[in-house]
Amino acid sequence: MKNISETGHGINLSNMKLQIDHCTSFGAAYNPSNADLSIANMTAKWDIAKAQHEAAREALQQSKEPINKREILYEGLSKLVTRVVGHLDSLKVSQAIRKDARGLADRIRGNKVRGKTLANGEENPNYVSNSHMSFVMRAESFRDLISLVSTVTAYAPNETDLSIASMSALSHEMDVKNEEIGVILAPVAMARIARNKELYAPETGLLDVAYASKDYVKGVFGSRSPEHKLVSGIRYTRPKA
Repeated sequence: MKNISETGHGINLSNMKLQIDHCTSFGAAYNPSNADLSIANMTAKWDIAKAQHEAAREALQQSKEPINKREILYEGLSKLVTRVVGHLDSLKVSQAIRKDARGLADRIRGNKVRGKTLANGEENPNYVSNSHMSFVMRAESFRDLISLVSTVTAYAPNETDLSIASMSALSHEMDVKNEEIGVILAPVAMARIARNKELYAPETGLLDVAYASKDYVKGVFGSRSPEHKLVSGIRYTRPKA
C-alpha cells in the first residue's frame, strides 16, 4: 500500500469531524437505522482513529533523535572511502583489488535516500524505513571494504582515520546505531498499521463509514438538498495500493 503523507491522515480526520458536526446539526432528522452511522458511534470511531493517528505520529517523533545521531555518524563516509581508494591506488596492488575497492566505494557513495519531504513540502512517510535500509547497506559495503583492504599487506596509512583499526571502530559504531534504529522502527510500523486499519479498512474503516453516512444523508434529504451539499463537498484521500 502506498501511503499518503502524515498530513493527509490528519486532514481526513479533520474532515470527518466536520462531517459529524454537520450530521449532528441535522437534529432528529438524522436517524440512521445502521447503528454504525449514528452520531455517537461515528464520534467514538473518530476518537479511536484520532488516538491511533497521534500514536503513530508520536512513534515517528520518538525515532527522529536517534536517526539524526546516526546521520551525523555517517557524515563524511563518502569522502572517507574516496580517500581509502586513493591510498590504495598509491600502493603496488593488483588491478583486481583496485577494481573491487572502487566498486565497494561506489556502492557506499551511491546509496541514495529518498528525501525527508515530498514535492509538496509535506513529510515523506516512507523516509524512515527507506533511509534505514540505505544506511544498513552502506554499513555492509563499508565492512566489505575494510575486509578487502585488510588483505593488502602494504596498506598501512599514516593517516589515523584511514587505518584498519579506526575504520573498524567506525564500522562497529555504525552497526550499533543501525541495530538501535531497527528496534525503534518496529513500533513506528505497528502504529502506522493500527492507524491505517482504523482509517481505511474496507467497510469498517472511518472513511467507509463517512461515505456511508453521506449516502444516508442523500437518502433522507435528497441529492440536491442543502443538507446533502454540506456533506457531499467534504473530501477524503484514500491510500492507493
